[in-house]
Amino acid sequence: MIGSKCDVSFNIKYNSSEAITKAVVNYEYPPASGTIVTYDIDNPLPQSGDKVELKDIQIPGTYHLEVKLAIGNVTAKTNATLVVDRCTAPSSCGAPVIKSVEVLKDGQIVMDYWVDINDFVTLEYQIATDSNFTNIIYVKGAFDYAQLEYIDMKSGKIPNNTQLYIRIRKYCKSNGISDWSNVITFQSGTWRNPLEARCQASGDDLIEDICYGDRDPILKIEVALSTDKPMIGSLIYLNNDLLAIPENIKKLYQNAPDNFKNNGILWIRFSSINPSFIYLVKSETAEIVDVTQRFKC
Repeated sequence: MIGSKCDVSFNIKYNSSEAITKAVVNYEYPPASGTIVTYDIDNPLPQSGDKVELKDIQIPGTYHLEVKLAIGNVTAKTNATLVVDRCTAPSSCGAPVIKSVEVLKDGQIVMDYWVDINDFVTLEYQIATDSNFTNIIYVKGAFDYAQLEYIDMKSGKIPNNTQLYIRIRKYCKSNGISDWSNVITFQSGTWRNPLEARCQASGDDLIEDICYGDRDPILKIEVALSTDKPMIGSLIYLNNDLLAIPENIKKLYQNAPDNFKNNGILWIRFSSINPSFIYLVKSETAEIVDVTQRFKC
């Protein structure tokens, strides 16, 4: 194991006619993460004026401490703020810390993490379906530290609505590879991969411009589907999870041709999936109902 690189401590002072029987410090770790850590000061119990070392704190930041002292069932507490700047001890290949993982409304997974950039080369993280990481489904390496990591959702390797586990480690110039970070578990959401589409509205005659054009009467937009690929029964969504029905097109695409805003999408072609196919859409529900046989792109 790599030794501590921070030296964090504070002096404790109190007045008591009896010896205290318990002493603890509560604080958020990492700072502002919402995760409360309880540190027992019991080896030995502190006397007034003693220095208390918080050896587990290895991340710079502002810590709001809650110090509790007890004699039997009687407890007194006080609050204090402790600011830890960049640690002055020699740099080591310490493990990163994952602060949180958030799943956004559209299913995008975002990891908030901290890395000591001293001696830094690159990073690697893994996502697995089990806490022992025997079934690893996604790996990313050779990238720079940016605090917020947006997981690549377009790879198709992240299953929807599944309990997953993530960990990260650091590669160092002088000391090889760090230990793995703490493991965070999270529930993935439903990811709808944005697709480039060319559309024609109900009320316009189908023309070959839908294959490659992007001017009136063609509307070129990004959409998402309720299914992994276009098929009969797929629902079409605009880029903020609204169904691609006339009233939502009117709301989001005010400069779209009037037929789209009034009548909705009747035909749609996807540039990256089955690009030769033109799908027929039920305009009022934004549902794909057929593949047109009139022509192919």
